[in-house]
Amino acid sequence: MTPDPRLALAWAEVCEALARAGWSPDACVFRSTEGDNAAIVAAWGTDRHGRSDPGFAAAWRSARWRGPPRPFERALYGSTAGEIATQLAQGIGETALTKCPTTEAPVMLVYRRRALARIGPRLYVFRAGDALAPRRALRLMVPLAAFVSP
Repeated sequence: MTPDPRLALAWAEVCEALARAGWSPDACVFRSTEGDNAAIVAAWGTDRHGRSDPGFAAAWRSARWRGPPRPFERALYGSTAGEIATQLAQGIGETALTKCPTTEAPVMLVYRRRALARIGPRLYVFRAGDALAPRRALRLMVPLAAFVSP
């Protein structure tokens, strides 16, 4: 299967936005979300704010993720720049870019990597446990024009 060429265009958009802001992609963790989540992300730093998953604590225990269980809204699936580069080079794997072609008005969320702790494959939690930790960790929200229909 041929990878969607818009993935590389979207990644270039994100890297350009990071360069303008003076951030290195290696200092970040990336997560994509739907454009209609932009207001909640701007206010709270995550698209999971106010949401829960009753099975999340059990999944944490059964998967043996590192550290004490955290609430669903304080965890996120994300990707490093290296993981995204590998996906683009090899045309395989899942990263924060994967769902963008099927997402309505996708936006890439860019988090400060040091504000997150990796607890499992592509799964992170915010190091600080307070409700505003996601907002402090969020650096950029980049709308991905590569996926907007002409």
